[in-house]
Amino acid sequence: MLLNSRLTLRICAPEYYVYTLTEWIKYIRPTLEELGVSVDVSVDRCGSVVLVICGRTYEGLPDNEGALLELILSVAEKCGNRLDARG
Repeated sequence: MLLNSRLTLRICAPEYYVYTLTEWIKYIRPTLEELGVSVDVSVDRCGSVVLVICGRTYEGLPDNEGALLELILSVAEKCGNRLDARG
């Protein structure tokens, strides 16, 4: 499954959760890249955990990095901006 997609992920969360989520992104980024998914990440601080992926809002912290990976991949299949062969 090579998706060749580019997504934007916005993270808004308290400091501790920002740290957790950015560490998870670092951990899963190689897998995403192997599957052809490029993720541009932006981070803000706010009172609760909110993820906006490709314009879709998800509230709450995923259970673990695997759940975050599955969430990103499911969104990539539905709304990722397809890259042509030139990248």
